[in-house]
Amino acid sequence: MPDGRLIDVTSGTKHAALEALYRKHQTMLLRLAWLLTGNRLDAEDLVQAVFLRYSRIDQPPANPKAYLRTMVVNAARDLGREHGRESPSQIVPDGISNSPEVSEIWDAIQELPDDQRVVLILRYHDDLSHEEISQILDCPIGTVRSRISRGLARLREGMS
Repeated sequence: MPDGRLIDVTSGTKHAALEALYRKHQTMLLRLAWLLTGNRLDAEDLVQAVFLRYSRIDQPPANPKAYLRTMVVNAARDLGREHGRESPSQIVPDGISNSPEVSEIWDAIQELPDDQRVVLILRYHDDLSHEEISQILDCPIGTVRSRISRGLARLREGMS
């Protein structure tokens, strides 16, 4: 390695396009990964790994943002399966109010089962439709709706 930097896995135009894509979507993907993992360091590692995998794709997808979001969700699931979720982060992610009410909601969301937590984050944080969530999770829309319903009911119970 010439000067201690990582080896460039892309070249020329592909590298410039990947760099622009990273700059454009990095913050959104980091927030999503942090919400899904509950841990900032895991989120940073996860997003870096996603972009590395994305750099190896021969034919870029028609909707890179959606593709990257799906990759982050799947990578977070894989991480959860491999290591189990750590205790929820007590630090509310950047860009989300740090008021006592939000902290209480954050804690309650982190306590939800993964399937409910993921759909609620995608629906209410990322503002995705049921159809988009269904595509990302590769499950029927009815499943998405029931997970949202059960997750919201659980949050209501936990917050009362």
